[in-house]
Amino acid sequence: MQYRSEIDGLRALAIIPVVFFHGGFSFVSGGFVGVDIFFVISGYLITLLIYNDLSSNSFSPKRFYERRIKRLFPALFFVAACCSIVAWFLYQPYDLEDFYGNLTSVFTFSSNVHFYHHSGYFDPSSELNALLHTWSLTVEEQFYFVFPWLLILAFKMGRKAVWIGVASLIIVSFCLAEWRLQGKSMAAFYLLYARGWELMIGSFCALLITDTTLVDKISKVYKECLAWLGFLLILYSIIFFNDATPTAGSYTLIPTIGTALIILFSNSKDSLGKLLSHRLLVFIGLLSYSTYLWHQPLLAFSRYYLGESFDLSVAGALCLLSFILGYISWRFIEKPFRYGFFGGSRQRRVYTTFATLSVCIVLFGSYGKNERGFPERLDSDVRSIYQTVGHYEQVETCFVTVAGTFDLSKCLANKVGHKNALIIGDSHAASLFPSLKRELEKKNWNLSMLTYARCVPIISEKYLQKFKSESRFFSKHITPRCKTVKESFKKAVESNDFDLVIVLNHYNNWMGTYEDHSFPEFWDVYIDTVVEHFETDKLLVLGSLPIWVDDLPKLIVKDYVQGEDFSGPSFTGLFDKERTLDTFMAQDLKERNIRFLSSMAAFCSQEGCQRTGTSESGETTALAYDYAHLSSAGSNVLTQHVISSINLLLPGKEDLVNYSK
Repeated sequence: MQYRSEIDGLRALAIIPVVFFHGGFSFVSGGFVGVDIFFVISGYLITLLIYNDLSSNSFSPKRFYERRIKRLFPALFFVAACCSIVAWFLYQPYDLEDFYGNLTSVFTFSSNVHFYHHSGYFDPSSELNALLHTWSLTVEEQFYFVFPWLLILAFKMGRKAVWIGVASLIIVSFCLAEWRLQGKSMAAFYLLYARGWELMIGSFCALLITDTTLVDKISKVYKECLAWLGFLLILYSIIFFNDATPTAGSYTLIPTIGTALIILFSNSKDSLGKLLSHRLLVFIGLLSYSTYLWHQPLLAFSRYYLGESFDLSVAGALCLLSFILGYISWRFIEKPFRYGFFGGSRQRRVYTTFATLSVCIVLFGSYGKNERGFPERLDSDVRSIYQTVGHYEQVETCFVTVAGTFDLSKCLANKVGHKNALIIGDSHAASLFPSLKRELEKKNWNLSMLTYARCVPIISEKYLQKFKSESRFFSKHITPRCKTVKESFKKAVESNDFDLVIVLNHYNNWMGTYEDHSFPEFWDVYIDTVVEHFETDKLLVLGSLPIWVDDLPKLIVKDYVQGEDFSGPSFTGLFDKERTLDTFMAQDLKERNIRFLSSMAAFCSQEGCQRTGTSESGETTALAYDYAHLSSAGSNVLTQHVISSINLLLPGKEDLVNYSK
């Protein structure tokens, strides 16, 4: 197969925007199309290789797969080994557990399927995934498993069958991609059946070049114009696409057709070909595979370690380092293993080495995932914090998580001779309930609860309409569910007389963000409805809980693993908007003569927000079991804050005491 230097230059045009896109540089907002360029190039080269061998009756599947192994896996094994070492020292157990799952999927040729089920490519959390980029390698590997055999079968049926087969696969795969995009499914992004058409476009180019004279019949001027058109299509995609561009479907035709036009109509002697054949671009193109392997781990590990300190200057340095490591990997791993280490045709040695290393990595990754990232590496105090994730007190049947209604006979069991209180809200209120109920019972108070997952407690038609039309978070799925509990709330209000009604919600979730000015509008509708149902002198509104960017136990353990202080107060990883929201709610409720108590004040001071406490058993534990919901220790802290802030139960005191905190 004749070497084409402009193809390596085209690889450079693919790898450079990919690297800087993942670095976060906006001037290549569509840099992810570099992967589409690689797909077309791979389809072209593989088809050209197989088709020429079939035509000369010299194709050998064993030799084909031997070449693929020697081309792809030495550098991949090395990068995976380096990533495993870094992950061991850098990651806290939950992240290490995820890493091992990702690692296993890479060497079972299923990482694209794995990430389809676990990770959106453009999700912010994906920036921390060191192996996310391997999805595209898996797509190519799956293509190599399937396509050669289809091509062999079609070739035996005649050259016409090859043309029909390739064209049919392009059409079917493209239609499947468009179909999956209609449901906004990441399947169109990750899976072979929706990406195969891009590789097959490369295959079609190979057939046009080898099996027809069509390309040769086009004049040199037209060829050059078409090649430059392809170049402009690629540049347009790189500059003007972004993470909102549907991929892979009709939009992806722009970079893939652009790549096809360059492959078909450019050569090293025309103007574009000379540009792409420039020494520097060819050199970068040769490094493209190793650079691609290195760039994502470098960026992901650095983002994980640096957190909010990660910026574009760091990203730029890491992008350049990716090319340096790409060169080292290409020079000392790719080339030696591809052309020298295994010898000329020692297929058994190649296959044995590949199979042994793959099995070892899969077993290692499976063991690490099964061991949950080896939490025994942690000190006992930190291990108890780690185990807080997902461990919360059950809140009986009065916290509804699916569409349905409350059993009011159980949820509103007012007691004669007691003060009766009600807590209403969403899951944040539910996480406070167990501890608050225990403490109030000691003071001859009875506490009932009506809470519903991701729902406001009192619903009006006016609120629902505004929620449905403007809220960006739960409008599609949550609004219909909230309607199902409206009658339960109505009955609760009509049939029970409460001495105190406590309100707590994750306010920003279902009212929009305060910064975009939608919150005050939603708040007005919501609080007016609450006042319609309850007397203002019986209301106590609790402010938002501290909201963390990730599960609080994970943030604490991450600090420990990185050698930072995890026991003291911290603002690191805490969203600021809840403090802004506190100020707004305090002022608004003061004007309405409704009691307000800042939940943030129970946990936070000028030095930061306290993150750890002591459980009932005396162990150190996180104050939240996820990003906000209170653990038993956190619930105790807020409960004491509530009890100490209002004079509920002093002998002879029948009324709540006003306060401003």
